[in-house]
Amino acid sequence: MNDKDEGDDYCAFIDNIPFAAALIPVLTDLGSQYGVGVHPLWWALAAGTGLGGNGTIIGSSANLIATGLAQARGVKIGFLEFAKIGMVILLLTTGIANPLLVVRFWG
Repeated sequence: MNDKDEGDDYCAFIDNIPFAAALIPVLTDLGSQYGVGVHPLWWALAAGTGLGGNGTIIGSSANLIATGLAQARGVKIGFLEFAKIGMVILLLTTGIANPLLVVRFWG
């Protein structure tokens, strides 16, 4: 596995909670069946799904709630409008988190 956060690309387009939940058995099996050291992968999953959810409105439940509340108050935030800012934030935050994880676990 490379040093890229687990899931940051996918979580922008899939809600981060079910994505993280779906990967839990995968990481568990990697550790128990194959003897892979998964401690760094748990951190990568947490960072990747948390930060990756910032990319689009549907990336996290909080984004859906916030944009829904904004719309209820007359502020329309469209999918592409959100993604233009959200993807920049996703790239910046994962760009910082990835090297930190690499240094923490492999440096």
